[in-house]
Amino acid sequence: MAELIGALANERRGILETFVREQIARSLGIVDGNSIGERQRLFDLGFDSLMAVELRNRLETALKKPLRRTLTFDFPRVDALTEYLADLLDLPARDHATIPESEEPSGGCLNVEFESRLAAASQYLGEEL
Repeated sequence: MAELIGALANERRGILETFVREQIARSLGIVDGNSIGERQRLFDLGFDSLMAVELRNRLETALKKPLRRTLTFDFPRVDALTEYLADLLDLPARDHATIPESEEPSGGCLNVEFESRLAAASQYLGEEL
């Protein structure tokens, strides 16, 4: 993905998330990927195993990284899939310094870390906590 290379470090995750949404929408035959909620489960949207393989193949080709065969089963939401791919690509985490004050949750960085761990636990359990 050429867009990631030229982008500022703090913009890369957003670009990756947009790309992931577009690829999911393409698999589903949806015109606008923004209509997919970041915590909405892909299989609840109608994703099936063939679409999962198709998505993994497109992401693998675009990102030039081998991806696990169980990708969408292990990371069944936009947020979880984006986070996994960002880690795989060694994209910098969105840290306290890059969050504008207007977007910062109350409690500062500690709350961000808690929310991140809670999201990971939710993804592991396959439900929202």
